[in-house]
Amino acid sequence: MNDLSPMTAAGLYDRAIHVYKKSFGKQLAFAAIYGVISYVALFVISFLLVFVLTFIALIVSDVIITDTLVGTWLISTVVFVPLLLLWFSISSAGHAILSDQALYGNKVKLNVRQLMRISFRVFPTLLAQFIVSLPFVGLFFFLAWVDFTNYWLVFAVLATMYISYLLFLNIFSLAVVVSVFEQKTFINALIRSWELIKGEFWQVAAMRALWVVIILAIWSTAYGALTLFSVLVIFLLSIVNLGALGVIIIVVLMIAAAISMFIVMFAIMPMDGVFHATMYFNQRIKREGLDIEIRLERLKNDIVMTETVRDESIVTTDEVKDGGSDIT
Repeated sequence: MNDLSPMTAAGLYDRAIHVYKKSFGKQLAFAAIYGVISYVALFVISFLLVFVLTFIALIVSDVIITDTLVGTWLISTVVFVPLLLLWFSISSAGHAILSDQALYGNKVKLNVRQLMRISFRVFPTLLAQFIVSLPFVGLFFFLAWVDFTNYWLVFAVLATMYISYLLFLNIFSLAVVVSVFEQKTFINALIRSWELIKGEFWQVAAMRALWVVIILAIWSTAYGALTLFSVLVIFLLSIVNLGALGVIIIVVLMIAAAISMFIVMFAIMPMDGVFHATMYFNQRIKREGLDIEIRLERLKNDIVMTETVRDESIVTTDEVKDGGSDIT
């Protein structure tokens, strides 16, 4: 991190993209490996859950089928909400750690033990966000039971609720990276996030919204290009009519397109973590003088290194003098 000056919105996007490019290989590898493991684990857990719930449904009577459905919903919530929070904890921690190393110009690598330690610090923070969001969830469920006769009114109410919820979450937008880079978790991380963005709430919200638009634009462009290419090839093959060979080519093309979409998805996944890590450091530079701390730390390290080199030089000189007197 050679340029330590506070960044504007454009500078923040530029720095985030630079950090992403610098750590791209490791970010993509982590997203891909972790993504594949997560999908396999999700499939196994879902299969076991369906098996258990089906077994329960077979042994209950029709009288309590409603209770069974409620129980199914509760069991699914109890199982999948913690797993989802754990998934986000590990993913967010990994991408933030890699971004931190790229920001400081260090060698980008990921220590699994460090990742798990930090992930278990991020988990309570995500749990705290989930807890403080429950009033909005309850309000959404309440509105779902209200019998509206005007559909435009329904749309307006839901849109207002959704936008309000997103703005509410903006208060805690830096809570995860706070848990990664500082020894704070649960409610303390949420409070710390607000300390970093208060006074710039709307600016931070606008920058985050634009970053989401950029990510969606990249995703849409990549998906559209792959879809267009696939349709074009299939259309040309239907004109040429290669028979069985054409079918094989289409199957191979569909598999390649699916793999390509997974690669694009894994490449996009780190971008959110990279951006919030970059924003965290920028907010600390603007509000707390982190740039001064970093410069002083570098100056201290340079002084220590200079003194070490000087001491080694003095020792070497003394050894040469002693060696010369012995020879004489």
